[in-house]
Amino acid sequence: MIDIVFSPKWFNGIDSVFEGISVIVLILIASYSLKLYKFNKNKNFKDFSIAFFVLAAAFLFKILTNITVYYNVFETYNLGNLIFTISSIKASSIFYNGGYFFFRLLTLFGLYLFITIIDKKETNSMFMIYFIAITTVFSTWAYYIFQLTALLFSGYITYIYFKSYRQRVCDLCDKRVNNIKYPFIAFLTISISNALFIFIKLNTYIYVVAEYIQLIGYIILLYTFIRVLKYGTKKK
Repeated sequence: MIDIVFSPKWFNGIDSVFEGISVIVLILIASYSLKLYKFNKNKNFKDFSIAFFVLAAAFLFKILTNITVYYNVFETYNLGNLIFTISSIKASSIFYNGGYFFFRLLTLFGLYLFITIIDKKETNSMFMIYFIAITTVFSTWAYYIFQLTALLFSGYITYIYFKSYRQRVCDLCDKRVNNIKYPFIAFLTISISNALFIFIKLNTYIYVVAEYIQLIGYIILLYTFIRVLKYGTKKK
């Protein structure tokens, strides 16, 4: 069961720091969106806030799961007690399956919420919820199914923002501070990381590269948030 850790030993825990930064970014954006909603009652901002909070919760589940798994792996290596090692691995497996189930479920649900906000087309919500649930369950045995679905969702978000960038239309972007392109670049970067995550079983260093690229994507989102916040402060 030790192969549930996809990263190199030296990277254990560093990925949790990266994802912790992503959580902070998502919570900041969610809180600001909620503040905007309270100010002008635009339902889109409330929905954006929910989507970002859901994504933040997803990362929190992954962080807690990784910490538990890494702790048990390190405990096994350091103590070397055969009976205790077997017990630790079983505990890790339980936490891994449960924690990553909610990580996958909330990630896909958060991305889907994001799509419903920025895409004006109507979708069958019940079908999509069923699709997300089935994908989450089956990806327990085939991790790449989740990553492929996340890639499709984030890729579609990227496509929508690309169209918005070309048309200069974006609900969360202000034209005067030229923020339209940044959500597009951010989700393009996140989509690239999702594509790389599909192949993490081939080589552990692919996981490292994907984590770095994902972090860059969320840093770009943070940069967008700072620009919007800075403009709002000046406007006041």
